[in-house]
Amino acid sequence: MAYGLQVSTSNGILQLDSEENSRYAHIKSAGTATTFTITSGDVAFIKFPTPASGAAPLYYLINTSGNTYAVRNLAIPNTNTSVDYVIVGTQASTALPNNVGSYGFQMRNSQGTVSFDSRKFLTNSNFEISQYVSPNAVRGMGANAFNSINSPADAILTTSLTAYVSFNWSFIGGTIATYRGIEIANGKVTNGVSYTGLFYRDSRTFSSLGTFYFVNNSEIVLGGTFST
Repeated sequence: MAYGLQVSTSNGILQLDSEENSRYAHIKSAGTATTFTITSGDVAFIKFPTPASGAAPLYYLINTSGNTYAVRNLAIPNTNTSVDYVIVGTQASTALPNNVGSYGFQMRNSQGTVSFDSRKFLTNSNFEISQYVSPNAVRGMGANAFNSINSPADAILTTSLTAYVSFNWSFIGGTIATYRGIEIANGKVTNGVSYTGLFYRDSRTFSSLGTFYFVNNSEIVLGGTFST
């Protein structure tokens, strides 16, 4: 580059570039609650409650009103579940707080547009991505289902019960027979095999054809918080 600012790590990984249209991400909010806010451009990472031994509840994301969302258990459809959440946003999706002040670091491109503003880092939380699941990599059988073609082993994302998982892709249809979510299994026995971990679930039941399991049509990202 002829002018501007670039920041790289010691092994050459580019972190900041004033002339790139990068979507610099940061944590907007984090905590434990039954509802949380997601705005356009945000990614919600969820850590689900650890179930009792032998159980495998299925959770999905639901928009309760406006930008307010909640996680619910398919078996308890009218009750919001208390979950640990991390909302990751971009610079564009994050507004400056009213009391932010004038101190910090701004990076602008050659047109004078601010592409990075350190004042938009609103928390002291840290989040690390540990796994990326590409589209069409897992089949939505969860930990409960089994057939002659696929097993729950084809649906597993991780054996960890404490991982955070990106959850914007989840939904509930007009009936509980149509949904896309995560089953968290704690020693769930299916077809004589015990399964533990987070499992992708995309199950749709058709009255004349039966139940079908679909592969993930979007990427799924897993990670966790850490302290510095």
